Amino acid sequence: HMPNDERKQLPEMAFTDHQINLLVEGYYNDPHFKRDADGSIDMWRFYNLLTSANKQSYIDKFLERGLNAATVVNNISSYIG
Repeated sequence: HMPNDERKQLPEMAFTDHQINLLVEGYYNDPHFKRDADGSIDMWRFYNLLTSANKQSYIDKFLERGLNAATVVNNISSYIG
């Protein structure tokens, strides 16, 4: 529902719905990278959850989505300080 001119200002997230679901599942259940008890998560663990979800990509999209994961994490990090 976001206007196109506003959408173009945001970085693209190249992950599929299935991969986002894997990310959310990992946020709650991953033994190594899940959230803290208070619900917070650092960017390192978030990045690892994204790259873990990226393993479900076809080979032709793997590198693109891997780079996109790094870009998304860097952009979020720059916004939060």
